[in-house]
Amino acid sequence: MKKIAAAAGIVIVLLGASWLLFHKSIKRFLRGHRELSTGRFEDPEGLAVDSEGNIYVSDEDRGTFTVLSPAGRTLLTFKDARIHGDSLIAHSRSSLVIIGEHELWELDVSGAEPKFGRQFSRRGSGPDEFEDPEGIAEDPASGELYVTDEDHKRIHVFDGKGKWLRHLPMPADPESVAVTPDGRIVVSFSKDDFVQFFAKDGSPGPVLGRHGKGPGEFRNPDYVKFGPDGNLYVTDQKNARIQVFDKDLKFARIIGRPGAGPGEFDDPEDLAFDPQGRLLVADGGNHRIQILKPTGEFIAEIR
Repeated sequence: MKKIAAAAGIVIVLLGASWLLFHKSIKRFLRGHRELSTGRFEDPEGLAVDSEGNIYVSDEDRGTFTVLSPAGRTLLTFKDARIHGDSLIAHSRSSLVIIGEHELWELDVSGAEPKFGRQFSRRGSGPDEFEDPEGIAEDPASGELYVTDEDHKRIHVFDGKGKWLRHLPMPADPESVAVTPDGRIVVSFSKDDFVQFFAKDGSPGPVLGRHGKGPGEFRNPDYVKFGPDGNLYVTDQKNARIQVFDKDLKFARIIGRPGAGPGEFDDPEDLAFDPQGRLLVADGGNHRIQILKPTGEFIAEIR
């Protein structure tokens, strides 16, 4: 019995190590064989829109970063080892904050060549260090940045200049984060199929969802974003849809369904809203960005 327990322990350790080292390859394997994009994107994940409507796409599998005009024309695309594919903040072409594999970077893409600026943080287990940052959000009132540190079960808080301020312990592995219109934060826990609200000091608040396929239930809630209407939009990744909750946190509607057609999704990831109030979705498995009305009607796609 002791030998069996020891062998099981070794297997668990090896599986954990394999995930840390090869998680991107494992994700691709689990998706199965599918046609790769013949366009600009393979697995668009990170997505943001600035105040002028320029669109920024971080492609995880290709390790590329693409800047698009409001009309979807490519303004700049480049490949860099510091590109990791996760969430980002976009004020303008000269003022971006992106997530690397274990750190944050300032990025300027206003010229012909990208310029990486300050590195906000580094890899480690110290109070101000990361192992696996995934999501980032800005508090428009204070300029503070909230960044999830998935493997350490915490959220880091930086001021607008990139100075580390504090971290907030989380009850599970946090995936993405958003700041509510009234100043709270909301966090998705993709592995555990729920979304939860917290006060700025980390005090826990209401919980949304549980595992399932019904309205208000999730299978890997990935990214969270508040729309201009004040509603909460959540990419329900493995259910291939977006769920919308109103200001009272009540389920409002479902946008999309599994598929590759207009308004359909395959592994939807990050979300953004443009200055016109349109909803942009990184439709990763379909190698495209979809543009929808907040009510879900299809407008266009960029691929």
